[in-house]
Amino acid sequence: MKPEEKFEELCRMLGGKVRQKPWEPKNILFCYNEEAAYDMFAGLIHGDWLIINATPHPIKFTDDTTLPPSDILAELLRAETVREEAFTEDNMMFVRTKYKKMKKGKELVDWARKKEKVLLVSSVISVEAYGYPVVSPVIPPELQRLPPPERKASKNVWNTKVPSLLWAAPLREEEE
Repeated sequence: MKPEEKFEELCRMLGGKVRQKPWEPKNILFCYNEEAAYDMFAGLIHGDWLIINATPHPIKFTDDTTLPPSDILAELLRAETVREEAFTEDNMMFVRTKYKKMKKGKELVDWARKKEKVLLVSSVISVEAYGYPVVSPVIPPELQRLPPPERKASKNVWNTKVPSLLWAAPLREEEE
Protein backbone atom coordinates (compact mmCIF):
# COMPACT_ATOMS: atom_id res chain seq x y z
CA MET A 1 0.00 0.00 0.00
CA LYS A 2 1.36 3.43 -0.97
CA PRO A 3 1.79 6.13 1.71
CA GLU A 4 -0.98 8.18 0.08
CA GLU A 5 -3.40 5.25 0.37
CA LYS A 6 -2.52 4.75 4.05
CA PHE A 7 -3.12 8.44 4.71
CA GLU A 8 -6.47 8.31 2.93
CA GLU A 9 -7.53 5.24 4.93
CA LEU A 10 -6.68 6.89 8.26
CA CYS A 11 -8.36 10.12 7.21
CA ARG A 12 -11.59 8.27 6.31
CA MET A 13 -11.45 6.31 9.59
CA LEU A 14 -11.42 9.62 11.48
CA GLY A 15 -14.23 11.12 9.40
CA GLY A 16 -12.23 13.34 7.09
CA LYS A 17 -11.43 13.87 3.44
CA VAL A 18 -7.95 14.12 1.92
CA ARG A 19 -6.94 17.35 0.28
CA GLN A 20 -3.80 19.06 -0.92
CA LYS A 21 -3.19 22.77 -0.63
CA PRO A 22 -1.76 24.34 -3.80
CA TRP A 23 0.66 26.50 -1.79
CA GLU A 24 2.05 23.52 0.20
CA PRO A 25 4.61 21.00 -1.09
CA LYS A 26 3.01 18.10 -2.98
CA ASN A 27 4.34 15.57 -0.45
CA ILE A 28 2.20 17.02 2.37
CA LEU A 29 -1.39 15.77 2.59
CA PHE A 30 -4.15 17.18 4.79
CA CYS A 31 -7.13 15.41 6.35
CA TYR A 32 -9.96 17.90 6.20
CA ASN A 33 -13.18 17.83 8.22
CA GLU A 34 -15.84 19.37 5.96
CA GLU A 35 -18.48 19.83 8.69
CA ALA A 36 -16.16 21.77 10.98
CA ALA A 37 -14.14 23.29 8.09
CA TYR A 38 -10.67 22.60 9.46
CA ASP A 39 -7.67 20.34 8.89
CA MET A 40 -7.64 17.50 11.43
CA PHE A 41 -4.08 16.40 10.72
CA ALA A 42 -1.36 16.36 8.09
CA GLY A 43 1.01 13.74 6.77
CA LEU A 44 4.34 13.92 5.00
CA ILE A 45 5.27 11.42 2.33
CA HIS A 46 9.00 10.73 2.63
CA GLY A 47 10.01 8.01 0.19
CA ASP A 48 7.96 4.91 1.10
CA TRP A 49 7.20 6.33 4.56
CA LEU A 50 4.18 8.21 5.84
CA ILE A 51 5.08 10.61 8.66
CA ILE A 52 2.07 11.93 10.59
CA ASN A 53 2.35 14.79 13.06
CA ALA A 54 0.41 13.80 16.19
CA THR A 55 1.66 16.73 18.26
CA PRO A 56 -0.03 20.06 19.01
CA HIS A 57 3.03 21.82 17.51
CA PRO A 58 4.27 22.26 13.95
CA ILE A 59 7.42 20.28 13.12
CA LYS A 60 9.98 22.07 10.97
CA PHE A 61 12.49 19.85 9.21
CA THR A 62 16.07 20.62 8.19
CA ASP A 63 14.95 21.08 4.56
CA ASP A 64 12.49 23.80 5.80
CA THR A 65 9.42 21.62 5.18
CA THR A 66 6.89 22.20 7.97
CA LEU A 67 4.37 19.58 9.05
CA PRO A 68 1.35 21.27 10.71
CA PRO A 69 0.16 20.24 14.19
CA SER A 70 -2.84 18.09 15.12
CA ASP A 71 -4.67 18.66 18.40
CA ILE A 72 -6.94 15.72 17.54
CA LEU A 73 -4.16 13.15 17.13
CA ALA A 74 -2.23 14.62 20.07
CA GLU A 75 -5.28 13.96 22.23
CA LEU A 76 -5.64 10.40 20.86
CA LEU A 77 -2.00 9.57 21.63
CA ARG A 78 -2.03 10.87 25.18
CA ALA A 79 -0.66 8.58 27.84
CA GLU A 80 -1.86 8.12 31.39
CA THR A 81 0.71 9.08 34.01
CA VAL A 82 1.16 6.66 36.91
CA ARG A 83 3.47 7.55 39.79
CA GLU A 84 4.75 5.10 42.39
CA GLU A 85 6.55 6.16 45.53
CA ALA A 86 10.18 5.07 45.34
CA PHE A 87 11.29 6.34 48.76
CA THR A 88 11.05 9.26 51.17
CA GLU A 89 13.98 11.08 52.76
CA ASP A 90 13.82 14.12 55.06
CA ASN A 91 10.20 14.95 54.11
CA MET A 92 11.09 14.69 50.43
CA MET A 93 9.25 12.07 48.36
CA PHE A 94 10.85 10.50 45.31
CA VAL A 95 8.67 8.75 42.76
CA ARG A 96 8.97 6.54 39.68
CA THR A 97 6.82 7.70 36.81
CA LYS A 98 5.42 5.30 34.24
CA TYR A 99 3.22 6.03 31.25
CA LYS A 100 0.35 3.78 30.26
CA LYS A 101 -1.37 3.40 26.93
CA MET A 102 -4.90 4.66 26.52
CA LYS A 103 -7.50 2.72 24.49
CA LYS A 104 -7.94 5.23 21.63
CA GLY A 105 -4.21 5.71 21.31
CA LYS A 106 -3.62 1.97 21.23
CA GLU A 107 -6.13 1.62 18.37
CA LEU A 108 -4.29 4.27 16.33
CA VAL A 109 -0.90 2.67 17.05
CA ASP A 110 -2.21 -0.80 16.17
CA TRP A 111 -3.46 0.57 12.84
CA ALA A 112 -0.05 2.14 12.11
CA ARG A 113 1.78 -1.09 13.02
CA LYS A 114 -0.37 -3.12 10.64
CA LYS A 115 0.20 -0.69 7.77
CA GLU A 116 4.01 -0.62 8.17
CA LYS A 117 6.23 2.35 7.31
CA VAL A 118 3.90 4.75 9.15
CA LEU A 119 5.40 6.98 11.83
CA LEU A 120 3.23 8.77 14.39
CA VAL A 121 5.27 11.74 15.61
CA SER A 122 4.44 12.55 19.23
CA SER A 123 5.97 13.40 22.59
CA VAL A 124 8.66 11.41 24.39
CA ILE A 125 5.96 10.51 26.92
CA SER A 126 3.84 8.90 24.20
CA VAL A 127 6.94 7.19 22.80
CA GLU A 128 7.55 5.68 26.24
CA ALA A 129 3.93 4.52 26.56
CA TYR A 130 3.29 3.13 23.08
CA GLY A 131 6.69 2.37 21.56
CA TYR A 132 7.33 2.05 17.84
CA PRO A 133 5.85 3.33 15.49
CA VAL A 134 5.30 6.28 17.83
CA VAL A 135 8.39 8.45 17.53
CA SER A 136 9.63 11.85 18.58
CA PRO A 137 11.79 14.20 16.50
CA VAL A 138 15.57 14.25 16.77
CA ILE A 139 17.19 17.66 16.48
CA PRO A 140 20.68 17.55 14.92
CA PRO A 141 23.43 18.50 17.41
CA GLU A 142 24.28 21.76 15.67
CA LEU A 143 20.65 22.98 16.04
CA GLN A 144 19.93 21.77 19.59
CA ARG A 145 20.97 24.99 21.35
CA LEU A 146 18.76 27.23 19.21
CA PRO A 147 15.53 28.66 20.64
CA PRO A 148 12.63 26.18 20.09
CA PRO A 149 11.05 28.09 17.16
CA GLU A 150 14.37 27.90 15.27
CA ARG A 151 15.06 24.20 15.84
CA LYS A 152 14.66 21.82 12.93
CA ALA A 153 14.25 18.05 13.02
CA SER A 154 15.74 15.38 10.81
CA LYS A 155 13.39 13.38 8.57
CA ASN A 156 15.66 10.35 8.75
CA VAL A 157 16.43 10.01 12.48
CA TRP A 158 13.75 9.39 15.11
CA ASN A 159 13.61 8.66 18.82
CA THR A 160 11.55 5.60 19.73
CA LYS A 161 11.25 2.69 22.13
CA VAL A 162 11.81 -0.78 20.77
CA PRO A 163 11.99 -3.81 23.07
CA SER A 164 15.62 -5.00 23.12
CA LEU A 165 14.75 -8.56 22.08
CA LEU A 166 13.02 -7.30 18.94
CA TRP A 167 15.83 -5.38 17.24
CA ALA A 168 16.38 -8.19 14.75
CA ALA A 169 12.84 -9.60 14.73
CA PRO A 170 9.53 -8.25 13.46
CA LEU A 171 7.83 -5.99 15.98
CA ARG A 172 5.29 -7.53 18.33
CA GLU A 173 3.16 -5.98 21.02
CA GLU A 174 5.01 -5.88 24.35
CA GLU A 175 3.40 -7.80 27.17
CA GLU A 176 1.57 -5.48 29.52
